[in-house]
Amino acid sequence: MNPYFSIIIPTLNEAKFLPDLLKDLSHQTNQDFETIIVDGQSKDHTQAKAESFRTKLPSLSILSTTKHNVSYQRNLGAKKAQGKILLFLDADGGLPPFFLDGIKYKLSKNPVDVFTSWIKPDSTNPQDTAIATIINLSFEASRLLDIPTGFGAMLGFKKTAFAKLRGFAEDITYAEDQEIIRRALEKKLTFTIYPDPHYVYSFRRLRKQGTLNTLRQFAKLQTKLAIAGYPNHTKKDYPMGGHYFKPDKQKPTILDKIKQLLA
Repeated sequence: MNPYFSIIIPTLNEAKFLPDLLKDLSHQTNQDFETIIVDGQSKDHTQAKAESFRTKLPSLSILSTTKHNVSYQRNLGAKKAQGKILLFLDADGGLPPFFLDGIKYKLSKNPVDVFTSWIKPDSTNPQDTAIATIINLSFEASRLLDIPTGFGAMLGFKKTAFAKLRGFAEDITYAEDQEIIRRALEKKLTFTIYPDPHYVYSFRRLRKQGTLNTLRQFAKLQTKLAIAGYPNHTKKDYPMGGHYFKPDKQKPTILDKIKQLLA
């Protein structure tokens, strides 16, 4: 019998973050799902980390591709999916234990073709909480302005709706999540943003680049999007892969240098 959910996770060098998400999935109160990981031939231990969850998840598939493209990897996973609902997650995200049960309940009360939900940050930092609140409010504002949007970090589809859309656009490298939502609305599919349950959104990009720099980059790319449409040349501006977010090596402090001299 086919599962209710197909969880599809594109990965590239996510050995550090992926296990936390898979652990969250293994702890779900609703276990009626399959997990499909589509790895871009990671050079770290991503696939080995995924393999270690074979006995902890109800159904786990690990696909490998030489193509490093988040849309392509999502689409490849969707071709294998057997679930009624396709749920695309980023490898660095997280889920509370009741998340899948919550989404299933929401869909039973408010069935839609495409959906996402509000976010919560992956830390207890008050600044991160404030930013997450602003993002959630911006989701609601975009819906009121009839230009709804959402993050690809957690985007769900009825399988039939995803087939009608023919998947994510593989020729663009930024805002593929916004593009598919826009396309869904053009095809008269229904879309909503559930205010709960929240999924855990990774703020690692903000920590790597700094909040102000990240917001500047986001504004720059959104301006390009408004002027020139969905771009296909911003790979350097918005890279994919856990290796990009490795912490920078800190320069030795004066105290470190003194310790080295005394050693």
